[in-house]
Amino acid sequence: MNIRIFLAANPSEFRHRLERELSCCSGLELFCTGTGISDLLSGIGRKFDIILIDSRLFYVISGSIVGNAYELIANIRKTSTIVPIIMLGDGTVLADRIHALQSGSDDFLDWEVGPEELEYRIKNWVKRARRQELA
Repeated sequence: MNIRIFLAANPSEFRHRLERELSCCSGLELFCTGTGISDLLSGIGRKFDIILIDSRLFYVISGSIVGNAYELIANIRKTSTIVPIIMLGDGTVLADRIHALQSGSDDFLDWEVGPEELEYRIKNWVKRARRQELA
């Protein structure tokens, strides 16, 4: 199963750790971006199988800070309801988890999630989404 993953995270040790860990997983193709996501927003659900978003993300369009991770999720959901979105953040903060789910995220994982768990969650969400597309 070849899975195209879009990772929206500003450059950080967390992003670099995810890049290292996911690059070791068979069948996963990782595409990363930080603040400059504007080019990818159009049709993002058709370009990628799953989207991972760091809760600390902020993004820029035309040189101005436009939004945060929660707003990005809401913008993606305007054009794609099927592509799974997983937000990664501080799992101890209930308000952040609720806000992510209210914005349209399918799942919320703690930044400390292990690579094996993350890999299987990605594969399971993509499997469900692909079945939904065929229905």
